[in-house]
Amino acid sequence: MTSPEPRLTSVEAGTLLARCRDERQVSLEQAAQALHLPRQILDHLEGGRLDAFDARIYYLGHLRRYAEWLGLAPETLIDRLAPLPEWDSPLTASASRDAQETPWGRARTRWLPAVLSGIFLVVAAGILIAYFAGLPAGRLPATHPSRMLAPRPPPPSPTSASARERRGALPVTQKPARPGPRPLALDFSFRHRSWLEVDRPGQIVYTGLLDGGKSLTLRVTPPVRIRIGNAPAVRLTVNGMPFALAPWTGSQRVAVVRLSGPPGKHPP
Repeated sequence: MTSPEPRLTSVEAGTLLARCRDERQVSLEQAAQALHLPRQILDHLEGGRLDAFDARIYYLGHLRRYAEWLGLAPETLIDRLAPLPEWDSPLTASASRDAQETPWGRARTRWLPAVLSGIFLVVAAGILIAYFAGLPAGRLPATHPSRMLAPRPPPPSPTSASARERRGALPVTQKPARPGPRPLALDFSFRHRSWLEVDRPGQIVYTGLLDGGKSLTLRVTPPVRIRIGNAPAVRLTVNGMPFALAPWTGSQRVAVVRLSGPPGKHPP
């Protein structure tokens, strides 16, 4: 009976990856170019630096892809890994990073009420000026005495109440409810292997790795957040319209997109 293989830490797994790459006489830059990944990601994998990845799925996805390219059995390597530490959820990590990258997002909520109040005051002043400018000189609008002390209407008598009961109550017309947001049709096509995560507030719609040549269609009700690894190798269309990922892509080739409605109505 053979004893089970010893567990590997992330540092030991990274050392194994680096040794296999040296045996193949391939530099880190050549491996990164072949995998269409930044060199920094492969450096983090070989160094076993788990804190460089936002979530467990990103570390395991890159580890599986790198091990497969080096000729190792990725599932066997992952099974031998020691228990990994807990990561913050992708939603919490993204929210904290977005707050640091866009500090003006919270600042604009401070001056928005003041701007709206100023606009209201300007419009009200313009209406009053236009009204008094149309009156003859030296005159103000008169108020009729009967309007100043108008008597209160008498309470309804029992007779009138019974008459309304005999005639029947008038139908009440209800306002139609506002329709909810329409679902978005998201079409993804992948030229090279990439990872994808689509979620709504409190709900993960899709997450996984997809190979080059694959395509995926999702129908999601906004608001929705889309995270794409290796974003330059992915093409996205929203409701049949091409969506440019370059403005949303960071330094590690990861795109983070938030949609609150049809194309043209999502937040900046």
